[in-house]
Amino acid sequence: MIVDESVRRSTDPRSSFMDEFFGFTPKNSTLREGARARGREERKAIMRGPDFSNIRATLNRINSIQQKLDAGTNFNPDAVSFNTMLQHSMRDAAGGGISANQILNNLNCLNNIDYLNAQTFIDLSNPEKIINFRGYEMQAQTADRLQKLEYLIAKEFPGRKLTVTSTTGGRHSDQNHYTGKAVDFVVDGLTKEESLRVEELCKQTGLTPYNEYINSSAYKTGDHMHVDLM
Repeated sequence: MIVDESVRRSTDPRSSFMDEFFGFTPKNSTLREGARARGREERKAIMRGPDFSNIRATLNRINSIQQKLDAGTNFNPDAVSFNTMLQHSMRDAAGGGISANQILNNLNCLNNIDYLNAQTFIDLSNPEKIINFRGYEMQAQTADRLQKLEYLIAKEFPGRKLTVTSTTGGRHSDQNHYTGKAVDFVVDGLTKEESLRVEELCKQTGLTPYNEYINSSAYKTGDHMHVDLM
């Protein structure tokens, strides 16, 4: 038979002393029982083991992304798999070579499947390495920012394409061209007024623009946008 603790104690001659000594009240009894219940739930959770459902969902997402990359028609040989990029980011973060915000910015790009289908991932483990991107030589970090700019321009001006016209080759007044840190490009059908908006988009991706749709330079051969790494 189950006896209510408070009733048992009220009829027990020792209860007055015990209550005073231990601070027993029916409320305290309820609190103790709640603590016991929580303890039982915690022990059950330990017996069940850790919940890997979120990890499994993440791995499935990674595999889905990798399949889209493998099926791409313009996969860049200098680019690497998502898994490799993530490993580099984690390693660099541990060594202080890349900030958490930079990692998040890279991974946030994965949310747009259209972007994944058309673009490639660039190995930033050596950001100053010269790679071939869109048929032109430039530093990996330059290519990474230019690719983000391509995406922003595609969103701002649907149906228009950014085309690189010059990087390390030719004659340039800006020496950053020769080290792969500067790029000249055009955008299909861009007007001088629209070029001002492209300037803003360049700044959002960490590129410093010089608008040669409006301004002149020593070796200018036509309207274009010049950008440098900030």
